Amino acid sequence: PLFQTGFEENVSTSVVTHDNSLQKQIKNAEDAEYIRNDYLMAVSIYNDAFLKSNNHTLKGRLLNLIARNLMKADKFSEAADVYLKIINDYPDERTESGLPLELHAKLQKTECYSRLGDKSSAVSSDLIVFEDLLIDKWKLNESQFKTYASIVSERLTDLISDNTSESTEFKSRFE
Repeated sequence: PLFQTGFEENVSTSVVTHDNSLQKQIKNAEDAEYIRNDYLMAVSIYNDAFLKSNNHTLKGRLLNLIARNLMKADKFSEAADVYLKIINDYPDERTESGLPLELHAKLQKTECYSRLGDKSSAVSSDLIVFEDLLIDKWKLNESQFKTYASIVSERLTDLISDNTSESTEFKSRFE
């Protein structure tokens, strides 16, 4: 499967919270997100859960949920900041589906930059992801590597398709 890596040591696909109040908070945040479409309320509730949790994996995943809801609320700059925190503080954690959280955060951070119209940051960010893929930073299997390399390659091609001097500089790094 696409979201399972070939390197599965120390990967727990689900994090059980033993704190009932934390579980209730997460359920309330999910309701705000999926039922009421109140993304900023979901951010607030997920953030409270983040502050209460002592589980490193859960904290990384909660930050991911916070960033996702910020994106849904068109708060791309704030979402990019949260994704950067994930990249810096939770690089070895995984999503519930087993995808390296750092890879997901880097891909989403690029999407934030793109939605903000910050082409230079988007291209730079995707080039870093592409280079990380090439050095096998996340120990992906062949299918996953091809999928993510294709995603990044297509996005980079779209981002640098014009002939400005900035695009020419990026093209030389990419090619």
